[in-house]
Amino acid sequence: MLIVDVGVEFAPPVLVPRPIGMSSIVSGNGGNWSPHFFSGHRMTVSEVLAMLVANPGVKMHFMLPDSTFIPSHYHITEVGRVQKDFIDCGGTVRSLASCVLQVWVASDVDHRLETTKLAKIIEVARPLLQSDDLPVEVEYEDAVVSQYPVGSAEVTPSGILFSLGTKHTACLAPETCGVGGEACCTPPTPLVSLSSHRSDDPSEAGTAS
Repeated sequence: MLIVDVGVEFAPPVLVPRPIGMSSIVSGNGGNWSPHFFSGHRMTVSEVLAMLVANPGVKMHFMLPDSTFIPSHYHITEVGRVQKDFIDCGGTVRSLASCVLQVWVASDVDHRLETTKLAKIIEVARPLLQSDDLPVEVEYEDAVVSQYPVGSAEVTPSGILFSLGTKHTACLAPETCGVGGEACCTPPTPLVSLSSHRSDDPSEAGTAS
């Protein structure tokens, strides 16, 4: 994961749309992610970057799903590609990847991050991200660390407003695993060979049956 200390932040916006160089609202549907994991739309790296580049020198605000805001003096301390390889309860091997922006709030309350600087940071991270089609999530700690999909971006008089969505857990194979029935939570038979997913670590040799 690429670690970048940015050091910038902002105040709650006035929610009145006003175009600044492009459409006032941009929403995304980031890739072929399962709807079981997310609610609403998800903006991709390319969509977020386009909004930032089209509105240089503008402050940004992040609105949480409960309509509260991440404190305006946040820092973005990491830009990373996060990939999850897993097998679901129906035996299907799956892989999901996202671009995660880690947000950190310090004590420097006068700190503000603007679009031009964030755009440059994402540009530096693009080789690591490997794809501009990755859905973007914001990782933020408020009592617990949570990840929020970026659902839309709106230009307001006080800057760009990014609206964050929610993530959910769910069964991805209810027909196969028999949710609520006797077959629920029984060990699945892999539908895809897991040999390519096993570790090459010699310490793990002989542990797989």
